Amino acid sequence: MSDASGGEFSLEPRVDVYGISLEVGPMIRDVSVGRMQAAIERLAVSPRDVVEDHAAALAAADFVDSELQTIGLATRRVDAEAQGVVLPSVWSEIPGTESDATFVFLAHYDTVPGSPGADDNASGVAGMLEIARILKENPLPVRTVVATAGFEEMGNFAGSAAVAQALHGETEMIGMISLEMIGFTTDEPSTFLPIPADFLAIVGDDKSEAFIHTFHSAAARWLPQRRVIPIAMDPEVNTNVRRSDHAAFWALGVPAAMATDTANFRNPHYHQPTDTPDKIDYDFARDCTSALMIGGAAYSRLWVDGGVPPLS
Repeated sequence: MSDASGGEFSLEPRVDVYGISLEVGPMIRDVSVGRMQAAIERLAVSPRDVVEDHAAALAAADFVDSELQTIGLATRRVDAEAQGVVLPSVWSEIPGTESDATFVFLAHYDTVPGSPGADDNASGVAGMLEIARILKENPLPVRTVVATAGFEEMGNFAGSAAVAQALHGETEMIGMISLEMIGFTTDEPSTFLPIPADFLAIVGDDKSEAFIHTFHSAAARWLPQRRVIPIAMDPEVNTNVRRSDHAAFWALGVPAAMATDTANFRNPHYHQPTDTPDKIDYDFARDCTSALMIGGAAYSRLWVDGGVPPLS
């Protein structure tokens, strides 16, 4: 089955995750709609363009830093610069139970001018903070990095590149997910896929196909009530596949993808002043956060045990 621009997607699980044992209860049970809503409302009080709203963008980074510390995690910061402005990328590290290799969850905190960015991308930041809180108490087999960065809306990904480069010399990165808009649904069909727009898409390049399909298969097993669609495309054929911070990790050869509600292919408030907290489907955002944790856990478990098996 094909999407609107020719990429392939499958509704049948293609990675065997039934041979692994995971404790996914906290990843489903403990994600808090209330905390996610509070974070989105806190961030989406104003636009956070890196130039026009520089102070607000910096305040967003500081908010994430403070929240990570409140969770009980030490934070690291590295400055990134683009178009004459400087903003920090902020991250925390959660030790793995079996390996020092690293899995990265990252969300951008900046917006376009004029948009408060509740979906794009306060929703992703809120999901990342819930992942940090839950995985601190329920760590993955590998080390987890939970991060936030600016400059995504500029399209140069300077913030995420700064994180990727800082980690590149320290650890083996086995995978990365960009939490990119996880808060909007509609009963209308998506223009991205010919199905109702209530799914989470995991979108990446063809080199990350096994990585992407692991998230789909894990959700199908442990979170079947929420449809997760894997989409692997050649970025030279369809440039939409590059549209988030995962692209900075591809440059280092890391399997990576964006988790997205499909943005302008679904959300009429995309990059508009109307992208406000009252438009968010908080149950959907909760389920997306759970699905991403479960997928990261499954991929990490498979990696530690010898790698993702061949796709069926």
